[in-house]
Amino acid sequence: MISGIVDKLVFGAVLLAFFQLPILADHYQQYLTGYFDATHEEVEKINAMVVKHQYADTEALIASHQKSSIASVRQDADNKKQLLIRYKQLSDAVALFERGTLADKVTYMLNPSRHETLQRVVSNFEPGIPLSPHYLLLCALAALGFNALAASPAKAVRHIRKKRRKVNKINEKPVENLPPQ
Repeated sequence: MISGIVDKLVFGAVLLAFFQLPILADHYQQYLTGYFDATHEEVEKINAMVVKHQYADTEALIASHQKSSIASVRQDADNKKQLLIRYKQLSDAVALFERGTLADKVTYMLNPSRHETLQRVVSNFEPGIPLSPHYLLLCALAALGFNALAASPAKAVRHIRKKRRKVNKINEKPVENLPPQ
């Protein structure tokens, strides 16, 4: 009886934890979108400079600045190059969060290389329950699956113990009604 109550409490806790994943993914997407928008503004400024000074493209602008004899201009070129790399990564991430599955989003968020970003998002995270029926069903099924996998070893051990107790009780019965030999 107590084990049944514990199983239900564990399932409830796991279900609530799984409910947080879609909400955390939404928070993470909002963070990424804000960062992407800010980066996009900087990229647009670089593109405007490319047009104004008649470079073929941003790579040509950066290559030209990297050849400069002025150290600050070379460093600015390196910064622009890093910004464009970050912009491409953010663009891919925003696309993933707009079109990807919850599993894709969670995998992206939990990647160890993005630990700092996840910490920043979690610091502003408010727990809740997702309102989407799709996510409610998905989280409930995931929690059921997780609970079945996690509870199976414990249930197997309880089942084996119960069988052993029955066998021990049968072996302990007095032998009274045996026919004479």
